Amino acid sequence: MPPPVDVNRRGTTLAGTLVILGYLVVASHANGQCPCDWLAGQGARGVVGLVHATTTWDPDGAGPATDVLVAGGTFKAAGEVLADRIATWNGSEWQPLGGGMAGNVNALTVWNGQLIAGGVFNTADGVTVNRIAAWDGSHWQPLGDGFNSTVHVLTVFDGTLIAGGEFTMSGATGVNRVAEWDGSHWQPLDDGFDRMVRALTVRDDQLIAGGSFTASGATGVSKIARWDGLHWQPLAGGVISTVNALVVLDGQLIAGGEFIVADGMMARPVARWDGVSWQPLGDGFMTDVLALTVHAGQLIAGCEDCLDVNFWDGAEWQPLGNGVDGDVRTFTPYGGELFAGGRIFRVGGEPAGRQVMNIARWQGSAWEPVGNGWDAHVLELAQYNGLLVAGGFFTSAGDVNADRVASWDGLSWSPVGSGLNDFVAALTVFDGDLIAGGRGFDPATGDPTFVARWDGSRWQTLGSPLGGQLSSVLALAVFDAQIIAGGVFLNDPGVVVGGLARWDGAAWQPLGDGLDQAVNVIVIHEGQLVAGGAFTNAGAVQVNGVAGWDGAEWHPFGDGLPSQAHALTVFKGDLVAAGQFPGTSRVLRWDGTQWQPVGDLDSNIVWALAVYEGQLFATGGFVDNGASMIARWDGSQWQPLGSGLDLGGRALAVHDGYLNVGGIFTTAGGKVSMSWARWGPVCAVGDLDQDGTVGPLDFAALIAAWGACPEPCPASCAADLDGDCQVGITDFLILLANWG
Repeated sequence: MPPPVDVNRRGTTLAGTLVILGYLVVASHANGQCPCDWLAGQGARGVVGLVHATTTWDPDGAGPATDVLVAGGTFKAAGEVLADRIATWNGSEWQPLGGGMAGNVNALTVWNGQLIAGGVFNTADGVTVNRIAAWDGSHWQPLGDGFNSTVHVLTVFDGTLIAGGEFTMSGATGVNRVAEWDGSHWQPLDDGFDRMVRALTVRDDQLIAGGSFTASGATGVSKIARWDGLHWQPLAGGVISTVNALVVLDGQLIAGGEFIVADGMMARPVARWDGVSWQPLGDGFMTDVLALTVHAGQLIAGCEDCLDVNFWDGAEWQPLGNGVDGDVRTFTPYGGELFAGGRIFRVGGEPAGRQVMNIARWQGSAWEPVGNGWDAHVLELAQYNGLLVAGGFFTSAGDVNADRVASWDGLSWSPVGSGLNDFVAALTVFDGDLIAGGRGFDPATGDPTFVARWDGSRWQTLGSPLGGQLSSVLALAVFDAQIIAGGVFLNDPGVVVGGLARWDGAAWQPLGDGLDQAVNVIVIHEGQLVAGGAFTNAGAVQVNGVAGWDGAEWHPFGDGLPSQAHALTVFKGDLVAAGQFPGTSRVLRWDGTQWQPVGDLDSNIVWALAVYEGQLFATGGFVDNGASMIARWDGSQWQPLGSGLDLGGRALAVHDGYLNVGGIFTTAGGKVSMSWARWGPVCAVGDLDQDGTVGPLDFAALIAAWGACPEPCPASCAADLDGDCQVGITDFLILLANWG
């Protein structure tokens, strides 16, 4: 191991020279020229897309590995990993299963120790499987010829795998919407059904099917039937509309779905079959039942557009805990907890609940999110006291709970106080304080609030409301030592009463005659306040989407813009506007006389503009010139940023040498980056001077940093390549391995 270097000893030595070079490298660290790319981002709190099915599965049978929860649905990412419609949760993190599926997963089960998935997909990990596949531990495999249409449900009956759905054929074999697997081929169960099978279960050693069917061959079976070993038989008069879920409780069959009548009796939309007749379960629900399960001896129901998961107490339905907002489509017990999946937005109710992304867990006393990460979109980014601040709809950022506003210090996200209780769409800094705008309410009075001020220790509302309940602040700036707020200001009947106001230190005041419609964006240009939005007039002056305020009056910029502006910035001294303008470009530049197109970015919409490293960047909802949702202007044309974003960007800001992007996306550059991503120099491991190569100067920097890293580690210690807060022999070997 190289010895510590005494830089105070007399004489010039090779080691001393290396130390000096190393300190020079460290001092110039920020001025490197590594190629730009997307940095690895952070994941989602849950999965990014609907969850249609869940089950548990032991990956190695009798081996040492523990069970995992498996989720399938429409999603493309789970937690911090790309996972194409199917993923596993081991209690702490999500993992993909191979390359996933090329279509939605609707059903999951375990048969003979193998995980089986069914759905809409024709291929799994590139292999043709035709809507049903088995995971062999490393690859997805077909089960015979599969099916010609959708699989909705899977179960195991008497050791045999059973599938139900909308299919009618398996290869050349007719299998009308229900089929059994004989180990080599799919076989029909008698005449099957005339319409879709949605649910399957087993009661008293009989297979039970539910769905939208009305007949099996010549036998009438109204939405529910039992298999007697040879034929499908009715359960009395059945129910009058689709059955979505089946479960058995204390020997009785429970059916849930879209019906309101079971065998002539009102049963809304859940009923029990005691072996002889159908009976209602209490008053039922006002919305469709999508999922049923039995957990800890209790019957539990999930419904469509409901505010609660409910349990049956023997006499009536009761909320299970503190609320689940959305559609609950599947339940599975795992690790002593009950997991619910579907289209789930929030758990815990208002106002103290948490947002989730489509999956939640009941831990015995409350519903909780699954994992950490971002749970909703970022709408705005800004710098404040050396920190990057994000605002939006989220209630978690990275590993922390953060209600709609959070700060990034270069290593991790932190909440900003107790946060705010509705979305944040605008941020600025005034007199050393952070100002946030959006929409919220006063918890004590219920009155609407739109602008709040963070003084470093607490949030305070700024003045009386700027409008009624439907109003919102979309833009903030500081001009003439006053806070300027722009947005949609409506009275309680919903009539526009203005779009711009100034804070005089005590109250909100108009700017001149004001603007007649919404203000989306504000920027300062050549000593003037410039507003962009949906307005046409500033007082008696026609301005068409953009107007300048010189402190005394409003004035237009030529004939204005062809439609409303969503973004404004200053680039090389010129005002630049962006939106969904008709014509050849969504980005226009004011040359002092008229608006000129900036290239030919002519697809969809641009939401935000920023200047980074001397170049103009735009993000939005466009796919154009090879650029997906984000592009940079090189002076002659728009260029892509790698593979870009998978969905729209809404905000741009420069912080700590990187371009930060906020929006509604899940990936940036093909890497999971939920709602927030960074673009900037990405150096090879060991390239400490950021010159694009690993060489002698990097070695010198490593020697100069030898020993324990100063606090805070790892931010202070670029030479600590193995992340142990010590620069030593392992770091030296890593550097050598990346030499060149």
